[in-house]
Amino acid sequence: MDQSFGISRRGLLAGAAGLGVGLGVGLGSASPAAAATYDYTSRTSFDTFLADFESSGAKGQATDNNEFGYLAWGQAYVLLGLVRMYEATKDTGYLDHLIRNIDQVLDQRDQVRGVTDHRGISGPVWRAATQYNAARATLMDKNGNPLLDVRTAQRAVNNLASIEVVHNGETDTSPFTLIFRDKTNAATTFSNVNFDTGSANYVFKVIYNQYNDNTRISVRDVRPSHATAVGLPVAGKTTLQPANYVYPVHTGQICHPIASFVRIVNADPTLKANTQYKAKADSYLAAVQAAVAFHDYEYWVNADGFGAYQWLKETPVPADGSNMPLNQCNTLGSTYAELYRITGSSAYALRMKQLKLCFRSAMTQVGTGSSIRYYWPYWGPRAAAYNGWTATGFTAKDISSFTQTKPAEKQIEDISHAALNLEFAIDTFRTGLPAPDSAFSLADMQRLANTYLLYIKSGATTAHLNINGTGTAGAGFIDQIPRWIGIAEWNPAVYTHALAVTQAQAFQPDQGSHVLGFAYCVYGTIKFGKSS
Repeated sequence: MDQSFGISRRGLLAGAAGLGVGLGVGLGSASPAAAATYDYTSRTSFDTFLADFESSGAKGQATDNNEFGYLAWGQAYVLLGLVRMYEATKDTGYLDHLIRNIDQVLDQRDQVRGVTDHRGISGPVWRAATQYNAARATLMDKNGNPLLDVRTAQRAVNNLASIEVVHNGETDTSPFTLIFRDKTNAATTFSNVNFDTGSANYVFKVIYNQYNDNTRISVRDVRPSHATAVGLPVAGKTTLQPANYVYPVHTGQICHPIASFVRIVNADPTLKANTQYKAKADSYLAAVQAAVAFHDYEYWVNADGFGAYQWLKETPVPADGSNMPLNQCNTLGSTYAELYRITGSSAYALRMKQLKLCFRSAMTQVGTGSSIRYYWPYWGPRAAAYNGWTATGFTAKDISSFTQTKPAEKQIEDISHAALNLEFAIDTFRTGLPAPDSAFSLADMQRLANTYLLYIKSGATTAHLNINGTGTAGAGFIDQIPRWIGIAEWNPAVYTHALAVTQAQAFQPDQGSHVLGFAYCVYGTIKFGKSS
């Protein structure tokens, strides 16, 4: 799940290497009626671009909620763009703009809105639903007793799937038929099923044994006693609804730039002496700390000290039971790096170190001497999804509850997802903690710059799709190139090429990642090029 609206995303919901998923495709579609011309090296032009985005009606505004991921994959990029603009210019107008936007984003937290996640918890975080999550419905008997939980982890299912109950008789033990319609309205029929656990037509057994990777339908018998017949499910059609879930990657995406604001204020005596900035920094720090702590129940660390976030089994996502993709773990890693720089807490340093070790161990090193570069997979090798799994015949032994079988997903990271991991690597380096254990090293930074120059860069204004130099970055990916400009500190040639790509693409203010990309172009111009 990434990265910017308009990108055909893969991985989290794809279920197979190389498949694109419409997670928010077109969500940034409210663009200006005609393409405008911008100078991507000019801060004045950036200001116009930002104003155009905020007046465009495009998704990802600070006032949006995160049900569709609009904050995580839209506004979070705007916030980080404002951070980078302040770091480049030292113009406090960008901090003031950050405050306005952050305050609105914090107003969209679950506990402020009065909404809950799939566990019924209303936390200091931002839930998502709709196309991201598995969908489900509980079938009841005529007295309102729950009988059968019906779920589908079909890609981008939203609320497009349904289950229909047809009675084949009216006694409590009569067989019944279930007709499942997936998001395309294609029907799968399970005829003459029942609740007799010893029968070959036991509804759970029948559906479990007919599982397939397209519909991904599964059921759970939720009767209080499986040995007692409590009635038939009510006849009729029920729409499956996407479950609510708070993604760690969303929390990391949103909190990272907020923590950066706090770090900027606390590190500058003049800013810290400003009562407004200091008060905001203090309240934002508390908000970020509460948000990241919300996900402690999902944190995984092994005996060797490798850390990741894991979708616990029964989490309503397609890959429950697996560690999350590297980029989804590392957005919180970036937040931990900033929290460490703010507080000096060893707890934040340890969490960052564990995530770093897991990420670094997934990297493949290629070349020698000054040409060494890295590439890595989308899923870390310690994630169950990397090697895939098959059904065991017993739900208690299955890796995943929502996806019984999953092919191995060893695809190489694409340039857009990888830009999140790049932010994490740079953030760990800036903590000043020792490498190689706690942080990425100077050599790592130089090698990541080589990844761009020797693998990502292709022609003068073109790029490869994947970070091992394969594929061609097309629409929706090529415009994410400027998000790599941060690594130009260790080789300015990265900035030169990324700016040329951006100028050739001439992207418009129709999504938050374009705001960040523009900010990075100005940042790079001031830091590495001719200042405008």
